[in-house]
Amino acid sequence: MKLTLENIDIWQCQQELYCKRSDGHLIKIQSPHTDKILKVLRGLQEERVWQDFEDEDLSREERNEIIRFLLQNQIIRREHKNPKGHIRHKQIGVFAAEDIFEQVKKRLCVKDFHFNFKAVNSCKDLDGIHFLLVLAPIFDHYKRMEEISNACYRRQIPLLYAEFSPSCFSLGPLVEPSMETPSLACYMKRKKMNLNNLSLYSTFIRCEDKTLVQQALASEYPYFGIGLDLIACELGYYWLYQAQLSTRLMGKSIVFDFIQYRCEQSRVLKDPSSKLFQKTPYSPFNA
Repeated sequence: MKLTLENIDIWQCQQELYCKRSDGHLIKIQSPHTDKILKVLRGLQEERVWQDFEDEDLSREERNEIIRFLLQNQIIRREHKNPKGHIRHKQIGVFAAEDIFEQVKKRLCVKDFHFNFKAVNSCKDLDGIHFLLVLAPIFDHYKRMEEISNACYRRQIPLLYAEFSPSCFSLGPLVEPSMETPSLACYMKRKKMNLNNLSLYSTFIRCEDKTLVQQALASEYPYFGIGLDLIACELGYYWLYQAQLSTRLMGKSIVFDFIQYRCEQSRVLKDPSSKLFQKTPYSPFNA
């Protein structure tokens, strides 16, 4: 186990210490042993080991008491090292246009993980993946996305949906089959029903003899990089905390509007007619 300083400002003012977070939260430390607390903080900055603190000015008991105090006040934190031999390699499927897929391979990364990205274009491509990213407009490939979404749910493969546009970015829902969340197909169906021009889009979806003449390059949108960073954060949270901190996107979708600088959150409910879900007396995601 390793101890490390939180990413905060720490100021010394005579015999007092002030710890300031970016959200404005300020902690004042006033103690006759400020010099010893500073010794521990500076030692952590230099990544020194326990034995370095055990000198004539700082006993083991004092060191442990200071460490407990700093942990309780969230000035430092424990970092748990990976068990020896623990595999941090993850195979991630990506359903996206070619330009997005290439940018994902180049730019999407999470500390302590190595991602292998695999293009997914059909249900046959789902073999061997741990997670699926769906980064495509829903109505361009509606039937194929619906098939892949349902196949992931049956195979217990989690997925995250995101969509890029010139002025906004949609993130979520996160689909976790093991927790019986709504599926991506549920989100797709409800989004289709909320369209203003449903009749026109229905005709477009049903048309199977479509030829793409020109495709918009989402990777050239001005906020594309911000979207990738948000996706990377969610992947990190998902695996580091075993999905426990990812509930904010389960059954939810968030739209970040970069023109108005605002975000809107909407619920994603289960489709009661879907054959994916067993009928239960209660579920937090029931429609």
